[in-house]
Parts: sequence; structure tokens; C-alpha cells
Amino acid sequence: MNGDSITDVRGFLANLPGMVYRCRNDAYWTMLFVSEAVERLTGYRAEELLGNRTVAYADLVFPADVALVNEKVREGLEKGGHFNLEYRICRADGEIRWVWEQGNAMPNRNGDISLLEGYITDITKRKTAELRLSQMQRQSAVILQSVTEGIHGIDRDGRLMFVNAAALSMLGYTSEEMLGKQSHALVHHHRKNGSLYPITECPVFKTLRDGRVRRVDEDYFFRKDGSPFAVEYVVSPTVDFSGMVTGAVVSFSDITQRLALEEQLLQAQRMDALGQLTGGIAHDFNNLLTVILGNAELLEESLTDDDEKKPLAGMVVKAAQRGADLTQALLAFARKQPLEPKVVDINELLGQIKPFLQRALGEQILVDLSCDDILYRIHVDPVQLESALLNLAINARDAMNGSGRLLIRTENHWLSVSEAQEFEVSKGAYVEISVSDSGRGIEPELLERVFEPFFTTKERGKGTGLGLAMVYGFVRQSGGQVRIRSIVNKGTTVRLFLPALIGLGRAVS
Repeated sequence: MNGDSITDVRGFLANLPGMVYRCRNDAYWTMLFVSEAVERLTGYRAEELLGNRTVAYADLVFPADVALVNEKVREGLEKGGHFNLEYRICRADGEIRWVWEQGNAMPNRNGDISLLEGYITDITKRKTAELRLSQMQRQSAVILQSVTEGIHGIDRDGRLMFVNAAALSMLGYTSEEMLGKQSHALVHHHRKNGSLYPITECPVFKTLRDGRVRRVDEDYFFRKDGSPFAVEYVVSPTVDFSGMVTGAVVSFSDITQRLALEEQLLQAQRMDALGQLTGGIAHDFNNLLTVILGNAELLEESLTDDDEKKPLAGMVVKAAQRGADLTQALLAFARKQPLEPKVVDINELLGQIKPFLQRALGEQILVDLSCDDILYRIHVDPVQLESALLNLAINARDAMNGSGRLLIRTENHWLSVSEAQEFEVSKGAYVEISVSDSGRGIEPELLERVFEPFFTTKERGKGTGLGLAMVYGFVRQSGGQVRIRSIVNKGTTVRLFLPALIGLGRAVS
């Protein structure tokens, strides 16, 4: 090789972004040749590294990476004489740089590897970007796992690629049971009514096809145990650099509780509207009946006993009185009846009326009391409370067909702000009176109507449909709330929540 060729080679090597080297295969990697690019890479001139004159290249390796470098080089030489690896070095100015090295063994005539040659280049920018990306991915994973919304990602074929903790909790699966499975077949396979949900009609599938973001306000996903739950969700496409859809991300929330609260609000609004309408009619009707009843009584008193019209006048009086009783029931539902509240010890009151309830229900129904030994007093109209309990007892008797067990339970409750909002009452202490029977129960679709005036589940002619309406109106007028739960063929429980008088202490029965 002539002088010009050597100059050309040196110029070529100097223009490479990294350094070319030849070194001994010893503990110091004693350099025999290094290209001029070594100074850009390490901060040392070539002559400072040659023969370890100032520093050995092995001493530049970042201390924490020394073992890794030695192991990777050893493995490469044993498996074919080639190695490549990434590690850190300490420059002359103290700066830490990431480098990539590729090397080859140079055996001597005896086959021993006495020399190594290779190429080392700076990859700090790429490595820093990779580390930042890795950190961002870890942070994103932490965020995904910590949010309360369920989130899962799918590929273009609808297979689940990741699922966060909230989604696993709501759906009841483990990640192993979900990853790789077809999402529609796993959680979105049926509609709420039990009919199959064709995948071609699924919003998630449509987004995979057209790349549009879709928001669904109410739908149903299915848990591992097969039970459905209401969700709202957003499905957003994921795309590659060319804009092609590669999959989708679905974020969803369980809205079961919200729908229940909305239904309770609608029911309360319906009841309030019914109350206003009923109260107005009952008030006017009561005024008319007062005139009719008053004149009928005067007419009856003015007639002699042998007058054939006297029985007719008596019938008018009784009919008007029944009408007056009916309007009182309607006014009770509308929360417009006059009340005379007093401080009441419920346990004591129940003890007093239990014999009366037993006689009213008959010997085939066992009346049991389960009272909290230490119970708050309440401030209600005791006559109306007795009437409400009697109405509930009679309803229970009819539901049990004259035979069974009636349990009346009392206990203290403290309603938090959220519970009070759900119950539509003020937060604080309440006394619960629950009346449970072992009767036939009420169908779920009828439960929301049982407090409406004139609605009854009894046979025609066996009820006016005003008993529970009166109970509801009295409790609400007293600042409380009524809740009912029922299981068909097992029984019904009506729960009355009435404000407690903590300031007066507790009553010990």
C-alpha cells in the first residue's frame, strides 16, 4: 500500500462517527491502534491510549458495567469469536456516555486469541431517548393501573392486548384469562335482554373498521360469572405512522349505582307529582264532604225513628263518613294531614300494641319483636305511627294467606351525607322500624309502584290500594323515608326510617 492509500484510509477512518481499534486480548485491552475519532468519543488523544501510555481503555468502562462487558466479550469469543454490546464509559472530562461496540477475535498461528479488533460508537442520544421512553411507559402503566375506570386495549382483530386493574376487578377475570382472547366474545357477547349481540353491530368493532371515536352512554358488559352490569364507555382507535388503524382502546365505567339513583329520583318525582295532585283533589273533596256529612247528620237527627226516610239519611251519613276516611288517606299520602307529634319510645309502643296486632292477624301468624335494647327516641304522631304499623301488619297477613311469621325489628342508624342524599333526607341519626313477613313476595317490576295511591297487588275487592300510600305519606311528612325489598315466594320487608332525638338521650326498653 503506497503513501496516498494510507492517507486515504486514515482520512476515511477519521471521518467515521466512531473509533476503529485493535488491541491485545488482556485485562487492560491494551490498544495497539485507534483511529483519530477516539478523541471525540473518549476525550483522550490516540497516543494517550496506545500502549496504555496515559490510560487503559478498560479503565474507561463505567464501574457498574465492567462485569457485564467482560461477560459479554467472553461469551462472544467462546461462541464464534464475535461480540457486540452496549455499555457506558467515563470520558476524560468526567461525562458518562453510552457506546455500542462490535468486535472480532484475531487468532494467532497457534489458534490462541491474542488480539481483538472492532468498532465503538457513541449511542448516548439513542439510549437517552430509549430510557425516557421506557420511563414514560412505566409511568403510563402506573397511571393505567391506578385509575378507577376500566381500560383495555385490543388489536385490529379484537384480541385483548392489555387490561388494567380496574377492568379486571369489574369483570372478575385475571389478566391471564383475558389477554389474547377476543374481547367481544369475552365481555360483550349478549345484550341485557339475553339476545346475542352480533359483533358487526358492536361499536368497538365498528371503530376497528372505520377509525372513528365512539361514545356509548349506556350498554352492558358481562362478568366472568355471566352477570351483566351497566356501563358507559368510549372506544378510541390506535393508528400507526401511516394512519392505519392498528387497534382500539376502550375505557369504561360501571354506572349501575348511577342508574339506580336516577331511577330513585324519577320515582320520587312521580310520587311528589302524585302527592300534589292527590292532595289538591282530596282537600277540595273533603270540603264538599263536610257539607254533605253535616247536613246528612242534621237530617237524620230531625227525622223520627218511625220515618221511613231515617234509614236512608243514615246511609248517607255512613257513605259520607267513608268518603271522609278516604280523603284522610289521600291527605296522608300527600303529606297534608294534620299531625300531633310527641316524643315516642318505639320499643314501649310496640310492646303495648303487640297483643292488638296478634289478635288482628290471627293465631296462625306468629308476631315477633326484635328490639334494639338501647334505642333513640323519635318525635312523631303516635296514633299515625300505630296506624302505619297496623297497615303493614294487615298487608303482611294477606301476603301470608293467614299463616306465617311477622317480625318487627328496631335499630339505630346513622346516615352519612351520601346515604342521606340517596334516602332524600337530612344526614344524622335515625331509628329504623322494619316489618318483615314470610309471604309470597312482590314481583320486581311492581315494587316501584306499591306506594302509589290505589295501586294494589291484592285481588279485586280485597284492598283499596291506600294502605302503603298512607304509610309512605306519614313517614315522609315526619321527615323520614320508606324502603321496601321483596323476594318472590320468600317474603317482603318494609323499612321505616324516622329521625331520632339524640338530644333527649336514648330509651332503654
